[in-house]
Amino acid sequence: MQQVQTDLRIGPLLKKMELLKSDQLEELLQLNRTTDLPVGSVLVMSGEISDRILRTAVQAQSMLKDGLATEDQIVNAIQIVKTQGISLHAGLKQVRWSRDNEVKSSTLGELLQASKLVDGLKLTKALATSQSSMLPLGRVLVLTNALSRPLLLSTLDIQTKIRNGQLNREHAIAQLCSLRDRIKMVEHNLSNRASTQRRGSELRIGELLVESGIISTSDLLTALEMSVQGDQKVGEILLDFEWITEAKLNAGLELQKLVACRIMTKEAAIRALAHMHTSGDSYDKCVARETSPDTKHQRDITQDEFLRLAGVLAGVPVSQLVATGDRPNVMANEVKDPDAKVFDQAEEKQVMQAAESLRQGIRDGLLNLDQSMIVMSYCLRGRMQVIEAIRQLGWTVPIKI
Repeated sequence: MQQVQTDLRIGPLLKKMELLKSDQLEELLQLNRTTDLPVGSVLVMSGEISDRILRTAVQAQSMLKDGLATEDQIVNAIQIVKTQGISLHAGLKQVRWSRDNEVKSSTLGELLQASKLVDGLKLTKALATSQSSMLPLGRVLVLTNALSRPLLLSTLDIQTKIRNGQLNREHAIAQLCSLRDRIKMVEHNLSNRASTQRRGSELRIGELLVESGIISTSDLLTALEMSVQGDQKVGEILLDFEWITEAKLNAGLELQKLVACRIMTKEAAIRALAHMHTSGDSYDKCVARETSPDTKHQRDITQDEFLRLAGVLAGVPVSQLVATGDRPNVMANEVKDPDAKVFDQAEEKQVMQAAESLRQGIRDGLLNLDQSMIVMSYCLRGRMQVIEAIRQLGWTVPIKI
């Protein structure tokens, strides 16, 4: 199949599919920057599209990336999906699309399953949570501790190489399996000398250096392997190989302390070091950039936006819920929206309480927006309270409910 030559970012794709108007894109990108949420989730949060249409668009994006369909086929099928309310596969059939069985898809889930980087049960749960929370699968895997962030970055890099034709699927899976085995070996060796390892830090220095783009996962594994075989520290090995400068290593160690003391979040530390690495700004300037009261990477979203983002509310403002609160099934959405979830009065009250608890957790800095969406998805799927959802996730976030 001919390789698709188009902008595969979700924003331009939604515009091409006529799901997003030209004057909306820049506004939504700005909101994306202030919340750190994916553009698609911002669209749902703002009420521009439904979560069903977003999922369809993301599925179409994946097919384009893997070369399973042409741009024209996807765009025409999406128009049919919008007007008839059918699935993307059914829409594609109407435009006479047929699957080329020789072309294999390379979704993140398939690569992780084939290489056994993630336990099958954990992957299944993460896929369900990704569907219900509308967060990317990779984010869910990291937030639920099913996959480390450095390993996710390596997998995504290999996935990109497959889709760009730089690596075939079989060799890519072999590389991931080799990476998996190396990680197991390093973890085993580290566990054997665990009594001499410093514990308690919330952010490992290696993770910080990988996520900020200073070193690769392969470089980190090499340094770890050499560290467990000898007496050198990981940082010293990285310096010896000139994979990192002393200034950046010291900056990473200082940021690690700030995270351990809860002065900065892990995300802020990663952003600070990444900015120092790419911009050449001083450590102090990069830290000040992240800790300044004027810096607001994630604003306090409204109740309307939170409920839309959770897939609960598809168009009815909360003010209407308050005004008509004595009527049953208000969240069933009186505008007959097929994508709205239906709750009875008791369930509706529980959903509103969960949403407020999680919004308070965001305001207090106990949770970020991604984490709150995962908790909310657990609450909705299992009809459970926030504290029970957090227990099931294995988190220890001290939320007051």
